[in-house]
Amino acid sequence: MNYVPALDGVRAIAVLTVIVFHTFYDRFPGGYIGVDLFFVLSGYLITSNLLAEWENCGRIDMPRFWLRRVRRLAPGLYVFLACLAFAALFTKIRNDVLEAIGFAATYTMNWARAFELGPDTVLAHTWSLAIEQQFYLIWPIVLSALLAKAGRRGAPLAILALILAVLGWRIALEAMHAPGTRIYNGFDTRADALLIGCLLAFLPNLPRTWSPWLFWSASLVGYLFVLFGNNGQWSLIWGFTAFAAVAAIWIAAAASAVTGQFAHTLLTLEPLVAIGRISYGMYLWHYPILLVLKSLDLPSGVTINLELLLTISVAAASFHWIERPFLTKGSRSIVRYGQALEPVASTVS
Repeated sequence: MNYVPALDGVRAIAVLTVIVFHTFYDRFPGGYIGVDLFFVLSGYLITSNLLAEWENCGRIDMPRFWLRRVRRLAPGLYVFLACLAFAALFTKIRNDVLEAIGFAATYTMNWARAFELGPDTVLAHTWSLAIEQQFYLIWPIVLSALLAKAGRRGAPLAILALILAVLGWRIALEAMHAPGTRIYNGFDTRADALLIGCLLAFLPNLPRTWSPWLFWSASLVGYLFVLFGNNGQWSLIWGFTAFAAVAAIWIAAAASAVTGQFAHTLLTLEPLVAIGRISYGMYLWHYPILLVLKSLDLPSGVTINLELLLTISVAAASFHWIERPFLTKGSRSIVRYGQALEPVASTVS
């Protein structure tokens, strides 16, 4: 898949929405949908690249895919966790922090939260990283099986069936009075957003004349979700799927927008694209930075400005000095192996 700068703009919107949600939960209670936007975008980009590989090579090189994911995600995460482990030595809750680091490092924080297996402390937000990593582990296998058995035409129907199965499972868990934390954090209950992104990768591009009004319509619905999306059981059961569908429309409109259209102009603004490129590091670092700032009882305006300044600075340093060197090294080794790596920016999720 060719690099689309507007999708970096989508990443920026997603991470900024999450930051605003964590900082001003009372004003933007539906801001958690920024995570769902990440999920849909990840499913779309990963599946687009895997489909291209399948069509060009007749198969998916799973070890290569998993190695790419490790090179992209592990360095930034483990340096982040190492910094937290060092800082925890000087806090009163160091044992809780170190236990939470164990869950985050093994990509099991979502299950730790779902079943209340231990503290999450400053690492509560890593539940979504765990879900994405679990998706990366199994999706190439599932997609290969679907393409082999159903072909490119039949696979979308199978993916749609999986989406409906996830929705049905959430309804069943609710009927069995499962805790909200179980439904919110489980991979099995949140995979529909990722799968909707996967389904989007199979669909043809939107006609460019449709992009403007679909972008505006999806933007309005997304904004209403941010303001009012935390609406009890409806949000927990139906809202995830509903917003993921809206996010897919928004991403499709963004990806098909052309120069001169508002969506393209907005999402390719240099500040947004720059934030999108470092969005992974921003997501990692913003939450502990926020908790420290909140403990200082600063005015809300000062808190959000300092949070953004510190988060962007640390994330930029992580991207340039930790994440990108590993990606560059990985690209060279894969090329030497005889397979060209697609542009890094198109696979970041």
